[in-house]
Amino acid sequence: MSTLPAVPQRHWLFWAISCWVAALVLTFIGFLMAFHTGPWQSRVEPRTIPGAKLAVVQGTVRVDGEAIWLERPGQDGTLVVSATLEQPLAASDFRYARVRLAGAFPREGISFIWRTDRGEAKVPRLPLASSGGRVLPLTLGEIDGWNGRIVGVGLAMRGELAAPLLVDGIEFVPTSWWATATRMLGDWAEFEPWDGGSIHFMAGGNPSLRHPLPLFLGISFLAAIGLYLLVIVLGHTRFEPQAALAIALLGWAVIDARWQLNLLKQLDITRWQYAGKSWEEKRLAAEDGRLFAFMREAKEKIGAAPAHVFVFADEEFDRVRGAYHLYPRNVTVQPKRQSLLPAATFKAGDVLVVYRKRGVEYSPADRTLRWEGTQAVKAEMIHFSAGSAVFRVTGPG
Repeated sequence: MSTLPAVPQRHWLFWAISCWVAALVLTFIGFLMAFHTGPWQSRVEPRTIPGAKLAVVQGTVRVDGEAIWLERPGQDGTLVVSATLEQPLAASDFRYARVRLAGAFPREGISFIWRTDRGEAKVPRLPLASSGGRVLPLTLGEIDGWNGRIVGVGLAMRGELAAPLLVDGIEFVPTSWWATATRMLGDWAEFEPWDGGSIHFMAGGNPSLRHPLPLFLGISFLAAIGLYLLVIVLGHTRFEPQAALAIALLGWAVIDARWQLNLLKQLDITRWQYAGKSWEEKRLAAEDGRLFAFMREAKEKIGAAPAHVFVFADEEFDRVRGAYHLYPRNVTVQPKRQSLLPAATFKAGDVLVVYRKRGVEYSPADRTLRWEGTQAVKAEMIHFSAGSAVFRVTGPG
């Protein structure tokens, strides 16, 4: 009488780890094939545009050897530098770029811009992002307008600089499977500054991330379960529920380890930023320190007299946070409205706090505040600092 061969009794943890590792490799290959564009092997050499090659279009700059210092924007609040390429770039050959900057990252941001040989009226741009004190690499693609032949590149920004910004150069990385793979791994390991988000929302520090780590691990979990079931069907083991649980916990452990390492770095940054400082020094060192300082000055200038205070700024954060700093004054703020309210809204005695707001003009000669071309009120400027001001309305314009 023949007997059926016994099922190999390998430990369930062996199958859990083996299926999970195999799934990671297969999923990574799948991600690479899905997100890679252009040639798999590099056809060109890396290209670097030195900062000194960027000629000023608007604003004030200073050349320093091979680098350039961005110092001040022009009268319209814009600073633009660009370079015409002697040898145009084929966009399909370069999918990654790195802008090498040193200095305080501009509050209103800075964008990478380029021109193609088609001469479009609108210049494409891609905002740069800063994380952990450095500028993150750019992932370029046709969806952003990066296609054809690139004949010019540059940088553009609006608003004042806290200090001159050094531009060492712009580096273009040739397209290849290795560049895509290292970029994905780099995105997953990138430091992500703390914003109050939980582990469920941490996917890497690169805002242009198109292949988040939780998505990768989620797909690899399904693939690992599929492989485990295949091993069972082939008769190499029996189903053990703890093996499926172990596969899920292995993926969770990766995300949790990523979060913990990120948190440790954030703790170091927070300690350096706030440790040993007084309450006022901590407030000035915070991300909204400049806004806090201005609103504190504005509050003193407004005085104790009752007044209806309106807060206006280009950024929603500045509007809402600025109003918070002015409490308990009688403050009105429109979180979703960027422009000033109609002039008929304001009465004599009202106070307008205008923080880093474009499109607002004040004439000291006739004491008139104007915006949007046709809107105007008579007002007295009671405070001015670094492009922001406080006005007390004295009558209709």
